Formats: sequence, structure tokens, C-alpha cells
Amino acid sequence: GCEVRVLDVERGRDTTAETLSGGEAVLVGEAVSLALATLACRRAGVERPSLVRDESGAALSPENARVYVSMLRRAAELIGADRVLLVSHTPEVWDLCDARVELGASP
Repeated sequence: GCEVRVLDVERGRDTTAETLSGGEAVLVGEAVSLALATLACRRAGVERPSLVRDESGAALSPENARVYVSMLRRAAELIGADRVLLVSHTPEVWDLCDARVELGASP
């Protein structure tokens, strides 16, 4: 097992992941996932990978959506990613992206 402890310096709390709100839990889960991806890329010597996320930020508030996209950008910087590709149905997330591709059902 693995216990995730969260040190929230803005709110002055030290807690476990189980005590977080839904949006906070999503952000912490993504942070852990990105940290593991970063570690794996470094250990494997992967250069210029692409980060891909599929609806991982779907349940976020507009404020947390900004935090989420900022976190993805920072993770891309840290591992030297070529690009971040994400799937989202959330307009707040779309507006924060550099480019957007819309896919629709064919008639």
C-alpha cells in the first residue's frame, strides 16, 4: 500500500488524501500520476515524450480546472514533453488550452 499525505501550505493543513474534497482528490491523484510518469521517463531515458490525459479533470470546478492545466504545463516542462494532449468536455478547460480539436458524431 501507499499512503498519500497532503501538505497544503495555502490552508495550513497536513492531512491524508481521504479527507480531501472530490476536486482536491482529483488534483492530488493527477499530481501523483504525473510524478510517476516523470520518474518513469527519467529512468527510461525517454526524451520529449507526449503527456496524454483522457477526462482526468472532468469533475473539476473552474478554479481547479485552472490549477489542473497549470499542473499539466509544469509537468510537461519538467520532463521536456513535446506536447500535452487531453480530452475534455469542459469549456473551462478548453479555454486554457493552446489549441483545440473538436470531434463530432457523423450524421
